[in-house]
Amino acid sequence: MKKVLVALLVLAMLTTIALSGCSGKADGSSGGDDKLQVGILIRDLANPYYVQIQEGAELFLNKVVGDGKYSLTVYESGGSDEKQINDAKAFIASVKNGNGLLYVDPNNAPNAAVIADLAEDAGIYWNTTWSYADGVYPFDYEYYVLHETADNEVGAYETAKVMFDSFETPGKGKIVAVQGMLSNDASIDREKGWRKALEEYPDVELLDIQPSDWDAKEGLKLIQTWLSKYGEDIDGVLVCNDGVAVAVAEGLRAEGLNGKIKVTGFDGTDDILPLIESGDVLATFGSNAYIQAGYGLAYDYAALNGEIDLDKMPPEERMINTKGVIISTDTLAEYRKEFVENKPDYDYDDLEFPVSSYIDIDNLH
Repeated sequence: MKKVLVALLVLAMLTTIALSGCSGKADGSSGGDDKLQVGILIRDLANPYYVQIQEGAELFLNKVVGDGKYSLTVYESGGSDEKQINDAKAFIASVKNGNGLLYVDPNNAPNAAVIADLAEDAGIYWNTTWSYADGVYPFDYEYYVLHETADNEVGAYETAKVMFDSFETPGKGKIVAVQGMLSNDASIDREKGWRKALEEYPDVELLDIQPSDWDAKEGLKLIQTWLSKYGEDIDGVLVCNDGVAVAVAEGLRAEGLNGKIKVTGFDGTDDILPLIESGDVLATFGSNAYIQAGYGLAYDYAALNGEIDLDKMPPEERMINTKGVIISTDTLAEYRKEFVENKPDYDYDDLEFPVSSYIDIDNLH
């Protein structure tokens, strides 16, 4: 079922990682074998995007499972692959009678290969978001329900075009770009989107591109370095995610360049919205964490309850791009009304609703 290289990778990782106690954030009720146990593996709740992931999970669980009928634990890896694997082990060991669901944002793609085998052996339905492991796909497993990702390439492409068109001479300028993690699928695909836009705008010059590891402090260091090197020759900064974009905007503000040098982000987190309103950030792509978490778990729950038969699902329907939206000055009021002033109310029985498109399974890495 799985390639030899993947099996060797899993074996190597499992043999080098020792089981340690998990440090999770429980959302409330716990205990009782009849309760559905839900685990969420993320980087950290200091990032507003992951706060929305937790909220999106709770929206689904409260509406469909029922308040008091589940136990939710959020595990923060802090960027450590070892801790994320240990957290997965700890959660899986805690599940009684297979009555559990696991939502995973792999810190790095190879983590998904290890977790796939752990969940398969334990009979736990689970899904990934953003990253999947090379050669490890949901349709090759019984319990790996779904891989989902916001359309990273399209979102990055569209925000880059918004930036390039906003320059004093539309379509002409010099930019720098801040990646996420070099081995992370989301970061890789966002860069593809930027480069696609650059191909269409030959008068936009990319001066430099560097990774931030999704870390705001690293993003701030990069913009400070670039300002020292290029100064006001920079017309725009494409940024991998909103948390880092906020730091970049702060660095520009400190130099009196906020609004003058255009900044775009990605994710649509609450903390970026005031900066779009003030003009410190030009635009972002709302990846809609509420859809990702809520519907990721909805698919898992439907599989657990036998409402969907994974064996009969076409393989491409188990690897999806989820819907997102460009957030700019023009769309900010509408976005706030739907996602900030109110929380979205979705029909989780409609599993086709979150699908923007299907991932091309003939060209998977």
